[in-house]
Amino acid sequence: MDAEKFAADSGVDAMAISVGNVHLQENKEGGLDEARITAIQARTTIPLVIHGGSGVPVEQRQKLARNTNICKFNIGTELRKAFGTAMRDAVNRDPDRFDRVTILSETHDPMVAATRTVLKAFGGPSKNEPKE
Repeated sequence: MDAEKFAADSGVDAMAISVGNVHLQENKEGGLDEARITAIQARTTIPLVIHGGSGVPVEQRQKLARNTNICKFNIGTELRKAFGTAMRDAVNRDPDRFDRVTILSETHDPMVAATRTVLKAFGGPSKNEPKE
């Protein structure tokens, strides 16, 4: 298997795998090839990375985060969409405004909210929940 050879020969600390993920995917109608993930995981010991994780259904991300050695899901498209929407809203609210610092400051809270939504969707404990 190519993944096994690559992991052994390269000495990488983590490995991005192509298992149905697509960069810049905006909808969550796709899904990852779990059988392929299982096969790769069975032949390697390194953590795995999913690039293009924004298009992975939330339930599948939760399951894979809990039950596999996937240690990272890239979710940039979701966050860039939130940033773009907040930026457009800020600019359109006052088209005469030109100060980039003022305009960009209005993207902060929407970005924090989008990030929290994505992270909470993984199903981890909230910071207010007691640890067992």
